[in-house]
Amino acid sequence: MVVCFDQDDAQNEYKPRPFVKKSTWEPGPSKCGALEAYIDAVQEGIEKLLNTNSGRSKDNLNKTERKALQSLKDNDSIVIKKADKGSTVVVLNKSDYIDEALRQLSSPSFYEKLDSDPTLEFSSLILSDLTDMKNNNEIDEDVFEYLCPENPGPGQFYLLPKIHKEGIPGRPIVSAIGHPTEKISQFLDYHLKDHVEKLPSYLKDTTDYIKKTPSQNLPTGTLLVTMDVTSLYTNIPHEEGIEACRKVWDLRQNKRPSTESLVKLLERTLKLNNFMFNGDHYLQINGTSMGTKMAPSYANIFMGDFEDRLLRQAPSKPLSWLRFIDDIEMKWTEGRERLDEFIDFTNKFHPSIKFTVEISDSSNVFLDTKSTLRDGGIHFDLHTKDTDSHLYLRTDSCHPPHIFKGIPKGLATRIRRICSSDDSFHLRSKELSQRLCHRGYNAKSVHESISAVQRIDRQDLLQYKPKSLGVCQKQYIGETEDGLNMRINNHRSSITTGKVNLPVAQHFNQDNHSWEDMEVVPIDHNVSWTIDQRVAKENFWQYTLKTIEPDGLNKRSDTLHMSRKY
Repeated sequence: MVVCFDQDDAQNEYKPRPFVKKSTWEPGPSKCGALEAYIDAVQEGIEKLLNTNSGRSKDNLNKTERKALQSLKDNDSIVIKKADKGSTVVVLNKSDYIDEALRQLSSPSFYEKLDSDPTLEFSSLILSDLTDMKNNNEIDEDVFEYLCPENPGPGQFYLLPKIHKEGIPGRPIVSAIGHPTEKISQFLDYHLKDHVEKLPSYLKDTTDYIKKTPSQNLPTGTLLVTMDVTSLYTNIPHEEGIEACRKVWDLRQNKRPSTESLVKLLERTLKLNNFMFNGDHYLQINGTSMGTKMAPSYANIFMGDFEDRLLRQAPSKPLSWLRFIDDIEMKWTEGRERLDEFIDFTNKFHPSIKFTVEISDSSNVFLDTKSTLRDGGIHFDLHTKDTDSHLYLRTDSCHPPHIFKGIPKGLATRIRRICSSDDSFHLRSKELSQRLCHRGYNAKSVHESISAVQRIDRQDLLQYKPKSLGVCQKQYIGETEDGLNMRINNHRSSITTGKVNLPVAQHFNQDNHSWEDMEVVPIDHNVSWTIDQRVAKENFWQYTLKTIEPDGLNKRSDTLHMSRKY
C-alpha cells in the first residue's frame, strides 16, 4: 500500500471523532467463496496451533518465585501498592493502610461519610443534564450516547504510599472507572486542555522546562527557587475552580457546547464524587480527586488564574515563573530579603493554597533535572530520587526482542537530552549501563546504544518532533513478485524520472508532492502464491480499501492486468 502525505493538507489531518462509542459492527459473510474458505482455513490453523501449544508455554518465573507471589496474594494481612514516586512496590500491613486511609477520610473539610450509595441518583442528574444539552443541539446523538452513564458504580478510594516522606503518608486517589462522572470528566478535559497549554507558566515536560527556563547570562546574585503547592487537588475551592474554568470557556470563539452547560457538568464532576472504602460510602466535598480525567487540567486552569492575580499584585516579581501542575520553578534576582517578602506574600495570598519552598544560590532540583549555577549559566544534570529502584524490564521477561533494544536507547536519549555537559552524560550513562546489566542486558549492546545516542546533537533532542502531516487520502495497492525494496525503488525511479503514464508517478509529480511524501505499508504476503493468486488478492484489497479512482490511485483497468512492475 502506498499512502500520500501532502504537506499542504496538514490542516486536514485525520482525527478520529472523540466521544463516539466503539463500533460493534462486523462484516457479514463474503460473496467470494474463496475468501470465506481462506478465512475458515486461517481460523482452523490458529485453533490448531493454540491447542497444540496449550499448557506448554514457558513460565518466566521459577517455582519458588511463583509460590512466593501466590503466598503474597493469599495473605489477607497485607496490602501491596505501587509507591507514589519511583518504580518501587510497597508492602504494608493492612491495618496500617486502613488506619491511614481512615485518618484522611475523617477530615470533615474534605470528606463526608454517607449512610447509603447515591450513585443511581447522581447518574440520573447527569443524564438529565446531557439530555438538555442534546435537546439544545449542544451535543449530537453519538456524543450523548457516549457520555451517558452505563451500569454506574461508586468510585474506589485507595492510597499510594509516599515512602519518601516521614511516616509514609498516602496520596489519596479515587478511581473514577465506572463512575457516573467518568465520561463527562473526559469531555471536560477535552474542552480544558487546549486552554492549559496557553498559560504563560505552562510546562509540558522536562524538555519544555529546559527550553523555557533562563539558563544564560543570569545576573550575579541570582537565586534558584522551587515551590510546591501543598495538597493542591484537595485544596481547590469548588467555586474558585469553576470560575477559573468559566473565564477560559468564555474566551472561546466556538461556544458549542455553551459555557453554562460545561460549567454544569463541571459542578457535577466536582460535587457528585462519591466513592467507597472498606465497605463504607463517602462523598468528597472539597477540591477534586486525583483519578478523574479532568483533574490535572482543572488544577492547571485554577493555578493559571491564581498565579496571574498573584504576580500582578506581588510587590516584587521573579525573573521567571514556570509551573508543572503543582511544582513551580523560579529564577529570582531581587535579593534574598525581597524573596522572603515574596514568599510570605504568596503564602498569605489565599486561605487554602500554601507553598513549601527550597532556595539555593548554587543548585536546585526540578522535575528530573538538577540545575547548577556557574558563571551566570545553568548546567543541567539528570536527577533521580533516592526511592527510584530502577526496575527496568528484565531481559528474561516475555516481550518481543525489539523492546529490549529500545529501552537502553530510550533511557540514554533521556540522559543526552537533559545533561548539558559531556562529563555529566558520561557519568549518568555509566550508571545506566551498570543498572541495565544488573537487569540482564548485554553490556556490548548497551554500550552501542549509548554510543549511538552520544553522537546525536543535544539541541536536536530538545526540539519536539512535528506532528504528522495531513493525509492526502489517496492510496494505491499493487502486487509484485519482486522484493519490497525493489518495488519501492521502482516507484522512486518512476517518480524521479517523471513516468507520468504510471499512476503513482503521475500523482507524486503533481505540485506540492514529492517522493518524501510517500509511505509504504506491506499488507499481505505469501511466498507460495501464484501470479493469479497475487492478482486476485490485489483486486480484493483494492476494492476493500477503495483505492480505485477517483477514491484512490489505482486505475480501473488495473484490475484487468495480470502483472505489473510498477
